[in-house]
Amino acid sequence: GEGYLERALQEYQSALALNDDPVDPGNRANLLLNLGNGHYLLKNYLPAYHYYRQRSREKAGLTDANREAIYFQRFGESAFKCGFSAEAVDLFKKALEIIDKNDLKRMAEINDRIALAYQDGGQHAKAVEYFSKTLDLHRNTGNTASIGRALRNIANNLYSLNHGVESAKSLNR
Repeated sequence: GEGYLERALQEYQSALALNDDPVDPGNRANLLLNLGNGHYLLKNYLPAYHYYRQRSREKAGLTDANREAIYFQRFGESAFKCGFSAEAVDLFKKALEIIDKNDLKRMAEINDRIALAYQDGGQHAKAVEYFSKTLDLHRNTGNTASIGRALRNIANNLYSLNHGVESAKSLNR
């Protein structure tokens, strides 16, 4: 049978169509957020990105900082999965500004996403900078399983930077 989340998305879609936007803009904002979250959880990143983007244009803000950070993180992840690396970086940075600075694990996760988005956009020096922050956070939390991955990502980006320098030298010859 049909899943509950898919059914919920249909109901949210109907509610959005029936919402009286001028009278209740906050409800519209919440419905857009719920539609974005539902599609995100189903790994339907393009519709999630679409609804999060619409949500970003609403005047009603989120009152809970943790919910706002999750929103920006998921919006960033959706943007990244849709190939919008530069936008993803900006969204992840907004999430990073908001989250609890004592949540080192989450800070590491978001720094890692920023680094991956920079890497995807070919900005290898920036990727190294953020993978290095990720590495420091993993070390501080004792997350030894992720230290190796962070080191590999730093090495891959340094290699790409060196390869770019070598390519430029050969073009100048």
